[in-house]
Amino acid sequence: MVIRFIFLAVPIFLVLQYAFMHRFGEPYPALVMPGFAGSGGYVNGYVRIERPEVVFVCDDESIVVFSQRQLLSKIPDSHHRMIFGSFFRLPEAEKPLRDSPRPKSKITRRTIFPGWLAGTFNRMATPNRESIRLWLKNRGAELMPGKPLHHVDIRWYEEIYRIDKAASSSSRQLLGTWTIPIRDIPYAGDQVTR
Repeated sequence: MVIRFIFLAVPIFLVLQYAFMHRFGEPYPALVMPGFAGSGGYVNGYVRIERPEVVFVCDDESIVVFSQRQLLSKIPDSHHRMIFGSFFRLPEAEKPLRDSPRPKSKITRRTIFPGWLAGTFNRMATPNRESIRLWLKNRGAELMPGKPLHHVDIRWYEEIYRIDKAASSSSRQLLGTWTIPIRDIPYAGDQVTR
């Protein structure tokens, strides 16, 4: 009897989940895995990868370059890409999280699903930028003790690889730089160059 119930209940729950996904977005946890769209970076014989580089510029104008892995060495590797994509991407790269606004509901979804609004907040709001500045300042003090920081440049590059039987090649192109002032001066805003 229980087995029959399971075989009847699972298809019903799947149909309800698909209807829910269509109207509200993907729930978590869910009965099925989320749709992982995309083919990686491979298009027309080229592999394109966006890669960040973190440049600490000290008050004496010396620079120290760190990779994403070095900067986030205290955090498990599996989280590095998500952290950089969420907190350190170029401000112009902001994309709306949804094409259309979510429908209003009389029941507060946040009460039922506390993580419902996760990732929908503006990372460029002043408190969030200040948090990033403070974290970078503290991390710089750990990585380079005794060297006062002036600012940090987050440089995003697109690395392009062509893998061919006859010859392989690679190139690197700067996509943009996000300059974050670190020194204890009144905050005048970030600078972004392309």
